Amino acid sequence: MKKVYSILKRITIVGILLSISLIIYIKKHWKNITNEKEIHELVSKIREADTLPKKFYELYKIDNPNTLTNNLNTQIFKAIFYSGLKNPPCTSIAEILELVQRKKESRDRFKLGAISLSWVIESKVTQKECLNWLAQNYDFINQTIGIKQASKKYFGKEIKDLNEKEFASLVVMMRNSNLYNPLRRKELVDQNANELLKKIKISQ
Repeated sequence: MKKVYSILKRITIVGILLSISLIIYIKKHWKNITNEKEIHELVSKIREADTLPKKFYELYKIDNPNTLTNNLNTQIFKAIFYSGLKNPPCTSIAEILELVQRKKESRDRFKLGAISLSWVIESKVTQKECLNWLAQNYDFINQTIGIKQASKKYFGKEIKDLNEKEFASLVVMMRNSNLYNPLRRKELVDQNANELLKKIKISQ
């Protein structure tokens, strides 16, 4: 019995040490993708990104529950019990950066680069600041980059002049702009925007 206990104890210790080593490796893995200077430049751009209208934040929170308050650690823990969780904005930025850096190389199956980048970004800025940057750099397709261009392209207005339905449409597009393309699938975008508006009314 003592021998079994001793073996289990050693296995547990080895497992803990391996887990700690893996965490340390992942947290430093971002250095294989970028460097301190580029991270500093990115963080500065994220902090300088224009804030979005209040109504956009309200609709985004309804469409992406808890993503502005969750960090990657929370997301990983919840992913153990729930599937289909939406990424917090900082994680979405990390995934974009990883894809850009890797270019045509095979992507990391386990997304270690994105996880590592997300950790370092979250340590320096908030999810809301990441959302500001993400909205300004998001590809709304049809040669439209950023929410300001999207506002003019799809509604012929400045972002400050959009109504609630138009804000909801942009939030829906940020799920997947290829799928929710207002030039090709206007009915689908309108349907989902209306459903989002119903949700926000219920929450209020």
